[in-house]
Amino acid sequence: MYRKLQMAVHWEESITIEDVTITFTPEEWALLDTAQRKMYRAVMLETISNLQSLGDLKIHMRTHTGAKPYKCNVCQKTFTHCNTLKIHKRTHTGEKPYECRLCGKAFAQLSHLTRHERTHTGEKPYECHLCGKVFTQLSHLTIHERTHTGEKPYECHLCRKAFIQSSSLICHERTHTGEKPYGCHVCGKAFTQSSHLTRHERRHTGEKL
Repeated sequence: MYRKLQMAVHWEESITIEDVTITFTPEEWALLDTAQRKMYRAVMLETISNLQSLGDLKIHMRTHTGAKPYKCNVCQKTFTHCNTLKIHKRTHTGEKPYECRLCGKAFAQLSHLTRHERTHTGEKPYECHLCGKVFTQLSHLTIHERTHTGEKPYECHLCRKAFIQSSSLICHERTHTGEKPYGCHVCGKAFTQSSHLTRHERRHTGEKL
């Protein structure tokens, strides 16, 4: 099966729509009857569909081969799909083409705008089938469901402690490395988590904890 897929991808790379298109001059087209013209259109539509399917297959095969043919010319990071590279480049250019019509906040990706708009509408389309709790993001539902299943897919390679979400693992690993990336701009004290820094800064501002 894999061999057949390889052959299909190779075929798609070597053939374009121009290679399989049958063209007619205006004079030749005028000589075709209605049935022949309908048949021509049907054949060409099927051909285009087949080429498109092979293009989708080619992209899918990259998940197996690991091929990432699209490279960022700024940081050299590579991607499997040209659209992913296009979105990535916005991290360099600062381009944010998707703007919230309610508050004007802009985003680099349409999905980020969609997620943001739910903070205005209150929409929570993702519901836990076990307890009925609802969420604005699918990723939040996925993390929540692990509280029911007990799944902890993120494991520390040093002490083997496991966590429900990757951010918890990152914070935990700092207890091993001693890294404290969040520094107070008032007194310079550093913390492993941004929430700890926020709580600390309230001591300077007098804001109620």
